[in-house]
Amino acid sequence: MRRVLGWLLLVGSSAAAACSTELGDLPARCPDGECPEGYDCINGVCALPGTAVPITVATLGNLREGDLQIIPRGDGVMIAWETYPYSELGQRIFARTLSADGSLGSEVVLDESWEADPGAVEPFFSIAPAEGGRVLIAISSSPIDDDPRPRVRVFSVDGDGGPSEPAWPSEVRMATIGYGNVSQPRFLAKPDGGFELGYFAGVADPMETIGRLALFDLEADGSLATPLAPCEAGEPECCAAHRCWESTRTQGIAAGVEQAFRWQGRSVWVIDKTRPSCMIPDDTSDPPIVDELFFDKLSLPLVSDTADGIAFVAPSERTGDKLPTAPASGAAHLALRDLDGDASELAELPVVRDAPRAAWAPRDATRGYLVSPGELVDSPSLRVFRVDTESGAVSDVASIDRISSLEIGSVTAAVVGDSLFVVWLETADERAVIRATVLPLP
Repeated sequence: MRRVLGWLLLVGSSAAAACSTELGDLPARCPDGECPEGYDCINGVCALPGTAVPITVATLGNLREGDLQIIPRGDGVMIAWETYPYSELGQRIFARTLSADGSLGSEVVLDESWEADPGAVEPFFSIAPAEGGRVLIAISSSPIDDDPRPRVRVFSVDGDGGPSEPAWPSEVRMATIGYGNVSQPRFLAKPDGGFELGYFAGVADPMETIGRLALFDLEADGSLATPLAPCEAGEPECCAAHRCWESTRTQGIAAGVEQAFRWQGRSVWVIDKTRPSCMIPDDTSDPPIVDELFFDKLSLPLVSDTADGIAFVAPSERTGDKLPTAPASGAAHLALRDLDGDASELAELPVVRDAPRAAWAPRDATRGYLVSPGELVDSPSLRVFRVDTESGAVSDVASIDRISSLEIGSVTAAVVGDSLFVVWLETADERAVIRATVLPLP
């Protein structure tokens, strides 16, 4: 008991972070709810009453940064993640709901029907809330036959669990520049109902190699709005989706759709996270056009409807060996880029890392919350900044103590009702832990 109590005193003080404790591997866990007198069992850990202990959502063998996603569900969020075909559990997409009061729902399987090659690039997925409590899942993956083109398909599933059902009659084969060139797909809700699904295809023909934004038009249930024209292998000029837009990028052709949002009545598709650009199609022009804005390396475009341009965060500089795990130093910058490509700075920010990328949780058209670990990849806390992309006002409004020494793999966040949900991935050798917390809107 002396060993347990000694650690409990650390949890109840600011010394917990300084001592580099690791939530989940400590003798003070309380899965049975029992704790020494004077301590409460808080999210599975014995701690002093009132201690903010993060919620452990799941523990896995490994998880890629982009394979932790959240969407609104009821008064909370659905947290989704993936296991891979070479793992003990096989290729599956799991989810749990997290309510505003901090309670976790049971773990459910959203999909276990997708067949993936265990020796190829892990499948990508995107989720979106649909009508009647259902969830849409888009999955893209390398081929499992002699056709070299990647595959993409949309499924529908009850958010409370059950078998997934194909929303498309068959897989769609996408253009490619070679084996392993698979894009992250991304849903975007339409203002009048239904969805668009974006996929960034690499296209190789005898003359040049280009990137192409392929957009599928979907009904509210995820089905295709109209049938697709078939594309055969060896037809690089064929658009496999309903609409295709050619990118002007010359680097990062093998990229995915990192984000999608609405801006000034138009859809915005953020391509690549290393050399990001925003592709902004305009179907109403004659002929139809697409604007493409390029941003500084590793910048984070923000979901915001600021009239003068696309808001973005240029992160702080890496120090030392300049690797993604190196400490970051110096100010980050909040800025706008207009359709002419010109940038104007709005404000300086405290240290904001590029790896893991900061999370942006929009609150309304021009305001939101930016969540970042700051200087260190294993920072003991996550900082929350309230940001106004119209005025440039920035406030440091909250800190989330992780009570962990694991490195942070990714951070996501969402505003639902009066709560800010922050979900993050922590990683170590052959281990990944998903953790979360819920804050009243700061």
